[in-house]
Amino acid sequence: MKLIYPYFKKNLNKILLGILCMIIVDAAQIIVPQIIKTIIDNLTTESFDSRTLFFQCLLILLLGLAMAGLRYGWRNLLMGSARDVEKNIRDDLFRRVLSLDMAYLDKVKTGDIMAHAISDINHIRMAFGFGLIVFVDIILLGGATLAIMAATNLKLTALAMIPMPLLIIVTKTLGKRMHTFHTSAQESFSMLTELVRESFFGIRIIKVFNFETLTGERVKEASTDYFKKNLKRAFLTALLKPLLGLFFNISTLIII
Repeated sequence: MKLIYPYFKKNLNKILLGILCMIIVDAAQIIVPQIIKTIIDNLTTESFDSRTLFFQCLLILLLGLAMAGLRYGWRNLLMGSARDVEKNIRDDLFRRVLSLDMAYLDKVKTGDIMAHAISDINHIRMAFGFGLIVFVDIILLGGATLAIMAATNLKLTALAMIPMPLLIIVTKTLGKRMHTFHTSAQESFSMLTELVRESFFGIRIIKVFNFETLTGERVKEASTDYFKKNLKRAFLTALLKPLLGLFFNISTLIII
């Protein structure tokens, strides 16, 4: 984190402004259901007023327009900052690679450097972009929603939270497995990248000694290994969302 912080600091103003836009959008998302609740309550009583209803609907429309504009703003600011961080890291990494001596390049495979430059930096961008967005949403929107639920009906809120400890355990277990599969896939990607680079670099020797078939089989084996390991990681990633939906539906079923 210490190595990444300087890049984060360069875009701190844009990130803070993007988070501010997110806070306003989250607040509007919480206010709109409360307005709808008030409208429904008024419709079921004798205090119904068409003028008040008109202004409440107009307020919902204005909040929706504000949310659309601010959502575009924070996406542009936060995702743009993540792109800037990615670009700066790539530039610094490239300059660093150019300054390395041959002794270092003899010890470290070029495929490892290429894997870090391609895949790892992409994950840093996603952590700065989507990771930060999810973190802020969970803290603000999730916390505010839970507080409103508890204020509305504490008993129903407690019942709805029954499956949540199990969800945390499942998510933590899947997270560890995903990390293991991701590391394995990265190592396989590094080997594949190095093998392809060596094949292109030594294409003349491969042709002279008629190693085309052998080289093709090695590349095919490495590609298949990388595909299988990525498939395992993708399977766990795809499994996570249905599991989240399952636990949320269980919460709804308990309340009903």
